[in-house]
Amino acid sequence: MGGKSKIDQIIKLTQSGWRAYEGQATATVYDNLDCEKGKRGRARWFAKGDLLVCIGCDRNCTLSCPDGFQLSLFKYPAPPRPAFRLPPDELMAKRKLLTVNETAYVLNISSRQVRRMIYEGRFQVTRDTPARIPVAEVRAASEDVDLWVSPSEEMLDERAARL
Repeated sequence: MGGKSKIDQIIKLTQSGWRAYEGQATATVYDNLDCEKGKRGRARWFAKGDLLVCIGCDRNCTLSCPDGFQLSLFKYPAPPRPAFRLPPDELMAKRKLLTVNETAYVLNISSRQVRRMIYEGRFQVTRDTPARIPVAEVRAASEDVDLWVSPSEEMLDERAARL
């Protein structure tokens, strides 16, 4: 692995299943390896199973089942959370006002489209920030056929005139 940049080494290691070692190694580890960089805190260890490899210098020391290393519990990324925990019907049943993002979720449109509808006056919103939209208006909009039609040429010309 010597001769490559540290970034290239890290990418190659992580792609082949190695994980950054988050624990601490005792000073005896670095004494046994005769490693000055490790003693100065410049060692960068990666683990895979019982193997550890250091990319802190060009020697790339590799140890198997080493003594002197803390037991480390690897941090796995948390699974992605759904944007909203409730289905649209329940969300509308539990709330009187919805945010722009919640309205977009309920109507299955983009938040940008919801903001455009607010700008066009199709939704009445609260004066507070962030803007809130009454659930009754969201229900009415969900039944509105024009909601799903793309903007007309007239609407686009009107918007261009305002700019």
